[in-house]
Amino acid sequence: MEDPARSSLFGFCLAVVLYTAVALLRVALRGAHGVQKVEAEVSDYYIAAELETTSRGMMIAIPEQPWGVFGKMSLEEFAAVMLFLAGKVQLRQFKKHPRGPKKPPPKREFDPKHPHVSTFRLLQTRKLISPANQLRKRGNTRV
Repeated sequence: MEDPARSSLFGFCLAVVLYTAVALLRVALRGAHGVQKVEAEVSDYYIAAELETTSRGMMIAIPEQPWGVFGKMSLEEFAAVMLFLAGKVQLRQFKKHPRGPKKPPPKREFDPKHPHVSTFRLLQTRKLISPANQLRKRGNTRV
């Protein structure tokens, strides 16, 4: 049987790695297209969906060896490649679709023909006590 603590830790570490990857992508997009444009127009949802679908296909289509070049790059080389590739991204494919303002709920009007009646108040006025509460009053704890 698998240890739940180890599984949780693995899930957390995977989330941190993926968050870092998305943050790196957003930084590269900001460097290539401008901070204001990326913040105003690029949707995190569409970026995540693209990463999910494209990376799966790339792992199938491209063998492991070509990916090794990224591990051998210096930080400056990697940053330059990321900026170059981010410059080729068409931001309109990841455009945000902000939701419009919510409509206010309709105001309820008091109708004297159908006034609200509180069930709690009805029970208090009728002094109805459930059978379980009657047993509790008598001291019987097995209810």
